[in-house]
Amino acid sequence: MATSEGERPGRRKTAAELGFQGRKEQEMATTALSRMLDEVKRLTPDEQRQLREAIDQLLSPPAAPPTEEQFERELVEAGILDEAPPPPGAREPTRKRKPIDVKGKPLSETIVEDRR
Repeated sequence: MATSEGERPGRRKTAAELGFQGRKEQEMATTALSRMLDEVKRLTPDEQRQLREAIDQLLSPPAAPPTEEQFERELVEAGILDEAPPPPGAREPTRKRKPIDVKGKPLSETIVEDRR
């Protein structure tokens, strides 16, 4: 446990000492804030506006993440996708698709052989 100069190790502070320390820390914070406000008053109006915009940006709540549709539209606009994929269920159901006939051995056998 770290101790201040003049304190004995292991000694607990009294409530009055803790209260004094709390007030001292509060005064230091108030003094720092006062100095900052004085510095802000010395800024030009344009610099104060820039500072305000920066503070507003820091304190604004984070933006909500885009929806899936918005994200896909952004990908299309950026040129990453040619077009947005159709929404689920908009494609032709797989049950209506007809399999094609393939000559030779079944694909499943080829896959099994390749894995060996």
